[in-house]
Amino acid sequence: MTVYNNRYTVIRIMNCSRKIKFGFCLNIFIEVSIISIATIIDGSTITSTNPQTITFLNHQLVCIDNSGYIDRILSPNDTDYEAVKATAKRKQQLLSLNKDEYLLPGFIDLHIHAPQWPNAGLALDRSLNEWLNTYTFPLEAKYQEIDFAKSVYNNLVQELVNNGTTTALYFGTIHNQANLELARACNRHQQRGFIGQVTMDNREQTPGYYRDRSAQKAITKAETFIHQLMDFNKTALLHQTPVITPRFVPSCTPESLKGLGQLARQYDLPIQSHCSESDWENNYALENYHQRDAMVLDQFGLLTNKTIMAHGTLLNQSDLDLFKKAGVAIATVRFQMPISATRSYPLAKSLSNILKSGWVPIFRAAIRPVFIAILTRPLFHPECFMTVSTHHYHLRDAELR
Repeated sequence: MTVYNNRYTVIRIMNCSRKIKFGFCLNIFIEVSIISIATIIDGSTITSTNPQTITFLNHQLVCIDNSGYIDRILSPNDTDYEAVKATAKRKQQLLSLNKDEYLLPGFIDLHIHAPQWPNAGLALDRSLNEWLNTYTFPLEAKYQEIDFAKSVYNNLVQELVNNGTTTALYFGTIHNQANLELARACNRHQQRGFIGQVTMDNREQTPGYYRDRSAQKAITKAETFIHQLMDFNKTALLHQTPVITPRFVPSCTPESLKGLGQLARQYDLPIQSHCSESDWENNYALENYHQRDAMVLDQFGLLTNKTIMAHGTLLNQSDLDLFKKAGVAIATVRFQMPISATRSYPLAKSLSNILKSGWVPIFRAAIRPVFIAILTRPLFHPECFMTVSTHHYHLRDAELR
């Protein structure tokens, strides 16, 4: 079950049949200090003080205020620890965890194709370009139907939050209203969302039924979505962030890539896309731009310290040097940790439970095979040991906040 807040999101991950409900608002007067809280959780906490260090602490009191924020965390050596605990217990606002239960920071997923949720774990029998045209584009085109979008996105976000993903970086579709439904679902289930209005206007690489009609219309739609989300945030419980989202180089024209780069600079927004995911994608950039796709994206101002690139399976050293110079982060997906990306690129090695190849929306399930790969890879490539983080480190480094 999940406790929500913006400063430090807490989740319970151990098996537990008890339900936690927050949102009731009572004020507790404590003799030593006054705290306006809804609940105090008494239990063990696990968190990372930096990207390399995990801290485990017993018998912490996590004080959650009426707005769902963590007001403070008390240790047994704090002077008012016993008074706070006794008062919370007397007011029936103390939730004591069992010995096999822990509090963790919420998971952050850096690459989710929200509209592909109905196909999660399915349709894996085609190469990337065939897979897009056979399965993905027909499914994403359905999101012009708002009721369909609302149903899928509500189910998706609720499932992710229930399994501990409290912040997510989403690819939406080309449909503004559907993407707003995704924002509403994030707000409804108290998830911090970074939501991308997908741009894809290349007539040669996208089907007529699912395509931005021109580069200008694509840029106008992207800017409209930015303003729509800004307006939405004026009354939203949690602010949702618009993300500049060219699907990838083959799906976009030079005009749309240029316009998206300008929007990113104008509104100081995060950027996401795919890079060096397949031979087909790489070859398209080489044939049409006479340079690798990383260089194409950089040419149009789409590689910044607020950029997260997905996959990077075929990145070479020049790509990695370019990413490092710009401050770009890489979202690595389960079994796709590229050998090349582990050699000399310490900036961003992160994990995504991608919802086009993943079969369960449970982030900790995605971690297990990754750590198996981490432990076995040095046996064959000792110089390529890779550290994977699922903490907020990568969003912080990419300055997505």
